[in-house]
Amino acid sequence: PPRDRPRRLPHTGAGTLPTYGISVQEIAEDIWDVLGDEYFGDPTLQAPTFSLANRPFDVDKSIVLTAPSGAVYYEIGATPDDPDETSTLYTAPIALTTSTVIKAIAIDPDEILPSSDVSTYTFTRVAIAPPFNFTAAARAES
Repeated sequence: PPRDRPRRLPHTGAGTLPTYGISVQEIAEDIWDVLGDEYFGDPTLQAPTFSLANRPFDVDKSIVLTAPSGAVYYEIGATPDDPDETSTLYTAPIALTTSTVIKAIAIDPDEILPSSDVSTYTFTRVAIAPPFNFTAAARAES
């Protein structure tokens, strides 16, 4: 529903905005409703990416999570829940020492854009057998 408000906001000084009983969030939503996705593009944040491929590993690794915008939150474990703003905020590389699942999401701290899709990666630690020692095996047979 349309609201009664001035068509032009008067300038009241650097960094200030007069109050007309509506929030900046409501103004942003109204602008989005008028101009829409055709002008702004897809409003959803891009999902976080992982610095390592989703494949088995045999030595300890560190993984970096990145997203073009928004804050990245994650959950980690054998069967983690989908992350949200109450999850762990990503601030530094995550050490991978055992098999684990990481789920990550990008969330707009200003709560204007919708959150990204959840990215899920499964990292499996595998044991590498030591190389076969032919010399020791030959001695054992003799």
